[in-house]
Amino acid sequence: MNIRKTMENIPVLRIDPTDYADPLFGVGSATSAGPTLPAGSIHPSPETLEKDCGGYLREQPIVGFGQTYISGAGGTKCYGNYLLAPMLDDIEPDHSKRASFAVNGSEKAACYEYRVKLENGIAAKVTPAHNAAIYTFSYPAGREAVLLLDIAHKLDMDACMKEGTVTVDPQKRTFCGGGLYSGNWNMIDWNMYFAMEFDTVPTEIGCLSGGQLTVLDSGSPVTIDAQSLQRFGVYIRFGANAPTVNVKIAVSFVSEERAKEFLHVQIPAFDYDAVRDAAQEAWRNTLGVIELHTADTALLRRFYTAMYHMNIQPRDRTGDHGLWDDFHTVWDTWKTVFPMYALLYPQKMGSVIDSFIDRAHRNAADGDGIVVADEFMTAKEFAAGQGGNDVENAIADAFLKGVQLHRHTWEEAYAVLLESAEKMRSPEYVSQGFATENAVTVTGRPYTWRFKPAAATMGFAFNDKAIAAVAKELGTKAEYEKYSRRSANWLHVWNSENESEGFRGFPQNPRADGSFDEGFDAHGGYNSHFYEATGWDASYINYNDVPRLVEVMGGARTFTERLVWACEHSVNYFNDDHGKEGYLNFTNEPSFHIPWLFCTDEIRRPDLAAKVIDSIIKRFSKQNDYPGDEDNGGMSSYYVFLMCGIFPYATTENYYLHGTRLEEIVFHLGNGRELRITGENVGDGNIYVQSAVWHGEPLNRCRLTHRELIEGGELHFVMGAEPSDWATH
Repeated sequence: MNIRKTMENIPVLRIDPTDYADPLFGVGSATSAGPTLPAGSIHPSPETLEKDCGGYLREQPIVGFGQTYISGAGGTKCYGNYLLAPMLDDIEPDHSKRASFAVNGSEKAACYEYRVKLENGIAAKVTPAHNAAIYTFSYPAGREAVLLLDIAHKLDMDACMKEGTVTVDPQKRTFCGGGLYSGNWNMIDWNMYFAMEFDTVPTEIGCLSGGQLTVLDSGSPVTIDAQSLQRFGVYIRFGANAPTVNVKIAVSFVSEERAKEFLHVQIPAFDYDAVRDAAQEAWRNTLGVIELHTADTALLRRFYTAMYHMNIQPRDRTGDHGLWDDFHTVWDTWKTVFPMYALLYPQKMGSVIDSFIDRAHRNAADGDGIVVADEFMTAKEFAAGQGGNDVENAIADAFLKGVQLHRHTWEEAYAVLLESAEKMRSPEYVSQGFATENAVTVTGRPYTWRFKPAAATMGFAFNDKAIAAVAKELGTKAEYEKYSRRSANWLHVWNSENESEGFRGFPQNPRADGSFDEGFDAHGGYNSHFYEATGWDASYINYNDVPRLVEVMGGARTFTERLVWACEHSVNYFNDDHGKEGYLNFTNEPSFHIPWLFCTDEIRRPDLAAKVIDSIIKRFSKQNDYPGDEDNGGMSSYYVFLMCGIFPYATTENYYLHGTRLEEIVFHLGNGRELRITGENVGDGNIYVQSAVWHGEPLNRCRLTHRELIEGGELHFVMGAEPSDWATH
């Protein structure tokens, strides 16, 4: 087949992807409306009166602009610190009294800049550097320009500062300060500091402390102590003749001095355009690793916005406290985000693994009982216990995909895996082969309420299987045999007597002696036996052990019938109904991988996968949001894989193929080669692969390995409206 001839009518577009990445897409899925750099530490963003976890909701008035946010995660609202609130005439600490709606059509959000005109007449724009940002506030003529820096504020808390200070230098027009904060999802208090400079001579500077406003001396510098968990900030009056005020602000998790350094090095002058242009170029390089050839602007917007969102977190704070930060959590990212990094950004992935090793070394020196936890925020470990310890999956997957480390060796990484495998399990898992209600690590560190015995057992077994795969590659026979045996522990929570809809065998919490309570309903178990999953979801968790999974479900035929049943009855299962109306939640992480079980060597029914995948893609058809929380890149990277026609099974080398929905897409791989995926007859309900060609030769299998893909070349799909027997033999 002459593939190139079939593609000759596709327009070859050389677009700027930064024109299409839109931070206002997804704000209903807990993302932030403001810009940041790729893996940037700071994330300046508008904050609305009522808000989601990203600090913003549509059709809500804006109260100010915070400097730090979590992207796409639900649960406890985190960050939102150092809120800059421009206002007119009076100092108004009450958010509800000063909030102002955006003028209709005035919000312009790009990955590198945010602009808005408020109904009160103030216009604002902001653009980021890595640890700092620069704002321009334009005030209406004849009104007094005022700016409040709310130092103790975070999302949903007016006063989250336990201790700290601010130093005001009126002559240099600088503020710096910070201290100890509380109230994030990671419950451990953290230190954070800022440095701020403005370019306009003030007429008055004052302090907000508790409920009191106090005018400060306009002469020498002064340092003010915060009252614990009380309102705290500083304000500036610029008079009625200051139409434009430029403000630079930097944030450090180490010290005021580090924040000052970031401010002076990253934004040395009040040159807004220079910072904006550098930010745009950084995103142009990051997003440009994938070329999507289409004239469909709606598709370009959705696709490059997904690329943007999956490159926000984790955040690179190696230049601050020395580590990658804000893993919120690895539970969200190891299945899709990190495999995408291994394919497109292997240097970034190598740096992330280096940071995991650094954390393990630091924690060993501190003796705090944690090796590396699945949640890490503000440089603080937090063992959430959502499943297993998924950092191990991320490390193993990077190793198996040949990611190169920069400062450490894979022998060091392997040592971390082995230590984690012994210390980050629960004691009962190690001694008995299954977890119980005793939600602690071997070293005695507690897990959170999210720890569920059945989910933990299955997750730990998955981790053990991943470690066994690494041991096999390294040739360490004893460890390979040990963790291979332990990887079967998920069978200890598999109750073959459980029955649902005529199918037998579902996992559930074991009793302390390993027996099971009777009457478990596989439609239930959500957040009692499994974290954010039902018994139906959880029955497919251990996809890195498919032969055994097929066996315990009654063989390939019954396995297929059961999976078809579950998929066909999952159309109403969304994140907010806890499984009561369905079986599998494909748009939440525990079930991301399930459709591709049809593509495994044991089943070989990619036609059945295609039907399910098409229904998932349709769930992404909301005009402005993802189907559920975006989850730190988890949902957006999932979407990219769905559209491209390939899906990774993390901790294995396998990518399963389901057929592209795009005419042509080019991956500029991290090794310098190009992977081109092309589709013939895409669209119009043509969801089934009729045939495929790889490297110019017919491909009759629905699987390629990572090693094959990174060789580059062209993968061509011929699509059709009817199921075919492609790759079924």
